[in-house]
Amino acid sequence: MKDTGEEKQRNQLRQQLVNRIGSMGYPPELGYLLGEQLATPNALRRMLGYLNSAHPRSAEEITDEMLAICDDRDRWMAKKKAEYYNGKVNATTCRQMTGILFKQSAALPGRGQGGAAFCCPAKIGVFPPFPEPGFLLQ
Repeated sequence: MKDTGEEKQRNQLRQQLVNRIGSMGYPPELGYLLGEQLATPNALRRMLGYLNSAHPRSAEEITDEMLAICDDRDRWMAKKKAEYYNGKVNATTCRQMTGILFKQSAALPGRGQGGAAFCCPAKIGVFPPFPEPGFLLQ
């Protein structure tokens, strides 16, 4: 099985973490466990930066920082997932609203097809003439 570039980088960072933990006087197994939990190169770099700058005095401080890094990573992943699905919902809503606005605005005198681009994010800045209040309720 070939390692990809990211896997090689991750393995190198894990080994650096194990070596750093061992040089601080802790068992290398702690480094292996931290490396497994952190999993991503960015998280591993953050932990190495913490170990080099903060000089933690106990294994509890190290594991506490590992938990904080994992929590930040999970929060970031949840945010990106929410943004992705929010974009999907917005695109669907935009398609639906475009159809409604196109049908309704074509029926209004002097409106033409101007309402078709009203909610599409791709056409921000192309604002149609605003319809009369309640025109969607007709």
